[in-house]
Amino acid sequence: MATLTTSSIDIKNADLAQASATNVTSNSSTSTLSTSAGDLTTEAIAKLSIEDFTADFANLSMESIPKLNKIFDALVSEMPTSAGKKASTSERNIMKDSRSTLVYGEISFASYAIAIEKVKNKYGGLQKSGGVFFDLGHGTGKPALAAALLHDFDSVNGIEILDGLFNLSLQLKQIWMEKIHSLLPEKKQRTEVNFVQGKYLSEESVHHVMEAL
Repeated sequence: MATLTTSSIDIKNADLAQASATNVTSNSSTSTLSTSAGDLTTEAIAKLSIEDFTADFANLSMESIPKLNKIFDALVSEMPTSAGKKASTSERNIMKDSRSTLVYGEISFASYAIAIEKVKNKYGGLQKSGGVFFDLGHGTGKPALAAALLHDFDSVNGIEILDGLFNLSLQLKQIWMEKIHSLLPEKKQRTEVNFVQGKYLSEESVHHVMEAL
């Protein structure tokens, strides 16, 4: 069984990788968005529903990446990078935790897609459906859900230590299930999405994760 693991910014050779986010101050301990998809997401999904993505899902290529990017953009239309920065910075300020490893950052969907496209088509990996994807420090959950669009994993999984980011990831997962899931082919609809809060992981759970790696 294939296992693909990434940290928050682990795809260092992606052509379009974005720089780590800079600190942003905030008075609130977490950033919150609507618990259901709002007007922007609903409008974007309505436009996507008339398109046929069958071929793009079946064979990931450089040509299919822009079309799949449309789905990802619809998913995150109300979850901007600034929401993750704000949640991370405010919580770290309260905790007085200045570790650079907790600084929030994102890479673009295109960068992620290019990396996985190369794994598939240049290096011969991920040739069959299945496998497990882990994102250690999953932030708002975007990398895990991007992975679910780009390959038919059995499951995509994220572990996040910060409360605010973990809560945002649950909101993004809800949008995925309510609005994106129905656009996906049957194989992708079977992909499990699991987000857990890292500081609550038991020793047994950590052992299970490490075994899977």
